[in-house]
Amino acid sequence: MKTLLMISLVLMLTMQSSVSENIPSLFYKAEKNGKTIFLLGSIHIGNESMYPLNDIIKNEMDSTDAFVFECNTNNINDIAMAKALMYLPKHKTLNEYLDTETLTNLNIFCEKSNIDINKFFNLKPWAIYSILSLNTAKELLNDSSVDFAVDNHIKNYAINNNKTLYYVETAVEQYQTLDNLSNETQNLILNELIKSNLLSKKSNFDSSINNWPEWFKNNNAQGFANAYMADLTNDMREFNDALLTKRNVNFAAYLDNLVQN
Repeated sequence: MKTLLMISLVLMLTMQSSVSENIPSLFYKAEKNGKTIFLLGSIHIGNESMYPLNDIIKNEMDSTDAFVFECNTNNINDIAMAKALMYLPKHKTLNEYLDTETLTNLNIFCEKSNIDINKFFNLKPWAIYSILSLNTAKELLNDSSVDFAVDNHIKNYAINNNKTLYYVETAVEQYQTLDNLSNETQNLILNELIKSNLLSKKSNFDSSINNWPEWFKNNNAQGFANAYMADLTNDMREFNDALLTKRNVNFAAYLDNLVQN
């Protein structure tokens, strides 16, 4: 089970060529119509050991014309609309959306963690999952881990160097990905996350979080892939198709249009 909402890609557009044959495995290159796109695998958490970035990546960043990020989190109105999706319709309660096992486990988890379960009772199952998964990641690393996120680091660089910024999706579109999941799948991802905490038995992906900064620093794409693939099951197909497959297709279409225009 994944602990975070997603693994993003920070994308860089440039008119320059090219990158060394010794290109890091988390740094990809594509060319079309005389333009070059570099894709950098990113994680939303990290630590200071991940920096400075590889010299190859830093050099291409310096010569890059524009940066493309996963989601625009700077639009206050959009963020407000996105957060509104997290809440249940009026006069609806969480009891109507959670199956017996998930509700029972949520109660046990909240009691064990000294959390007032009433804080969750107006939230949709996927919203509770998102909140708890982020908290899990912070606990496994530390509260400052988000400050060292790759996307935050590179966005600060881009802004400080007056680069053009693009975003492949809005916050509303990102939240809608989870909001459109069936209630059955929302129960599944929430219950699996809770059970992994209650039983102290993390999934392959969750238990690997402490390795993420080292994997990123060492360009170990295979480490990320192996940890994620080990948890893929048929009952998680809707979740993975929505979070990864369909969004990646949309991302590719956005980039293709951006390059053409």
